[in-house]
Amino acid sequence: MLRTGDIVDLTITETGMNGEGVARCDGLVVFVPLTLVSERVTAQIRQVKKQYAVARVIKMLQPAPERVQPRCPIFYRCGGCDMQHIRYRTQLEIKRKTVADCLRKARVDAVVDETTACGAEYGYRNKIQVPFGMQGDRIVAGYFRPGTHEIVPFGSSDEAQTGHCPLHEPMMSRIVESVRAVAQRAGVSVYDETAHDGILRHAVVRKVGDAYAIVIVVCADRLPHRQDFIDALDALGIRYSLYVSCNRKRTNVILGDATHCVHGERQLCQDILGVHCSVSPESFMQINDAVRDAIYRRVQDYVAQFAHCVAIDAYSGTGILSNLIAARASSVVAIEIVPQAVQDAQALADRNGNRDKITNICGDCRTELPAVIDRIGGRYRIAMQMRLEDEPFQAIASGRKRYELRLNDDKRRALRVGDVVRFVHVQTGHMLDCRVSSLQTFDDFADMYRALPPEELCADMSAADSAETFRRAMRAYYSDERVAQCGALAIGVEIVPTGILVLDPPRKGCDEQVLRAILDAAPQQIVYISCNPATLARDLAILQDRYTVDRVAPYDMFPQTKHVETVVFLSRRAK
Repeated sequence: MLRTGDIVDLTITETGMNGEGVARCDGLVVFVPLTLVSERVTAQIRQVKKQYAVARVIKMLQPAPERVQPRCPIFYRCGGCDMQHIRYRTQLEIKRKTVADCLRKARVDAVVDETTACGAEYGYRNKIQVPFGMQGDRIVAGYFRPGTHEIVPFGSSDEAQTGHCPLHEPMMSRIVESVRAVAQRAGVSVYDETAHDGILRHAVVRKVGDAYAIVIVVCADRLPHRQDFIDALDALGIRYSLYVSCNRKRTNVILGDATHCVHGERQLCQDILGVHCSVSPESFMQINDAVRDAIYRRVQDYVAQFAHCVAIDAYSGTGILSNLIAARASSVVAIEIVPQAVQDAQALADRNGNRDKITNICGDCRTELPAVIDRIGGRYRIAMQMRLEDEPFQAIASGRKRYELRLNDDKRRALRVGDVVRFVHVQTGHMLDCRVSSLQTFDDFADMYRALPPEELCADMSAADSAETFRRAMRAYYSDERVAQCGALAIGVEIVPTGILVLDPPRKGCDEQVLRAILDAAPQQIVYISCNPATLARDLAILQDRYTVDRVAPYDMFPQTKHVETVVFLSRRAK
């Protein structure tokens, strides 16, 4: 029976949900951080529970071929990342498998794509949040040792920290070091979370375009020696804005309730795929510009597949994704529960010329979503799909063609007025949903041509053409024998906007009441963007009662860490 402190030899057989190695010993699962499948290690048991134990490596007996030397010299002590010891292509596969395992355990039937790699394995972070602490009489800055609030400095010498976290660019480290050095020289006290005293808590640095938003978080009403901090940052030769965030609470939340700009512009501007936006310290932004843009392009391309669609951006925040979607959708309805965020979203829509295209609603998705779906007429199922060449597809999409012509065979006889037909563009795969407004049968296509407006039957025909000419043209699709056997059918069509729901919830996923509201509202398509495979799987397990999971695409938003971003595309089931 395993006990805390035991020394055991283990073989790692699989990867756990948090990227750690998994072994088995004395009937227990043993989690061993920083190990890989196939490795043999000598480990010390640190914790024993009823169903599992946790151990740490004492000696590596047989390393895996995928193990590499970490770039950062303090990797094994720092908790800032957890996969630098793994070859990058293996990191990508581990993340794909993590998503797949979560879906499998939740009984979600889906194939998971290969993880889309980040263009830069290091230096990708556009934002860092660095705590300060004391070691002896020296102020230090760095990340916490895993499972503790003990700071591991980025690196140090007698007078300055010279180390650099490789996940962000060197200038960010220089900014943090400038703040630390001023505090050291000026004798600014450092916050002690145990005693709840001291002033300096965190430095938060975000790169916005070619500028930097720098926040110094203090447990005080003001920043002492403010001009000294400004002078030190000026010496770096960068464009920046300096903010002070006052946080007097006993909390792990970094920013306080009030953040004030004390130098430079209150808001810095950034262009994201053509959307011009202002960024403040409180704004939520993805920390990896390149992967963020890849995900947003993927969502844009998905929305663009539907010739007429109304996109609903739930959890819309300040509206960046709403404005990106607006470039591809007929219109966008954005739902956000925070009033200030809705005000910012409206200002963003105005700034980007989307005032008439985006409707911002301040409210709860649980109550707002069904009403929005009803308003756009999106509560329907697809009764039938039909493939169309480019010319007739575009003619229906533009309203020039109001009838689709088919053989009146057994398949088409199942159609009823009020059904919704999805037309699929043969070459591009783009889709167009239309409600059947009428069904008219004829002995042949010549009779149809004489009875209905020619230009609404076929965009390149006119009243000057004869019925016989039209009948000969239809022979390219149906033989005279088949027409004589079945007859001809004119399907009157009216475009139905396709409702596409875009979900980008926080890490905890969607509230169950929101998911139930989605099932009740039943939008035709769903795009779900997730940063947590476990809560994603939980939510998809509920949604799959009415939806098919069409595509699961992981993205490596956070190289060298266990975290993965996932984009999922879902379609409402036919029945």
